[in-house]
Amino acid sequence: MYPPQGKLREHHYAFRMDRYSFAYWDGDYGGWCCRSKNEKGTISSILLTKPQYHFGTYKCRGKIYLGGTPNVLYVMGFERHHGFCEEGIIGFYRGANYYNVITAWDGSYTITSLSGQDWTVEREFKIVWTSTQVDFYVDGALVASHTTDIPQGHLSWMIESATPPDVEPGGEIGVWQKDFVKIE
Repeated sequence: MYPPQGKLREHHYAFRMDRYSFAYWDGDYGGWCCRSKNEKGTISSILLTKPQYHFGTYKCRGKIYLGGTPNVLYVMGFERHHGFCEEGIIGFYRGANYYNVITAWDGSYTITSLSGQDWTVEREFKIVWTSTQVDFYVDGALVASHTTDIPQGHLSWMIESATPPDVEPGGEIGVWQKDFVKIE
């Protein structure tokens, strides 16, 4: 649950924004938001550096906004070192014309493309992470399973919105997430 109630000192958030992007608590939505304006190469992200997460089952509700073309929109993810996904990442993300899930550990990636997805309406996202497998669910349906490149260390929760560095995005993009919880 967030924002953390009664445990604010135990949670450490890092916000990354440039002059054309925002990362904030959206009281109307009741969750976190990262938005990028209609500019090349803008990025906004929120990273929860403490506590960090390890094997378990996690879920949240989230959605994306596509007023333009994204470079990447992470609606739910965990990352070892922010900005260096090859070192360790698990996540659901939307690129320019595709929906993917990813696992990466120590320089090696596994990416699965998802078909028939629409995250512009709110969905429930769930990750089941063990030492040998990561299962990805959308609205209770298993959409992918990875058995390679499974992160073995602790990772930080994150969401992110970024526009392409070399192409005009054609409008604002964004990602919203709420009700993040570790189930087991």
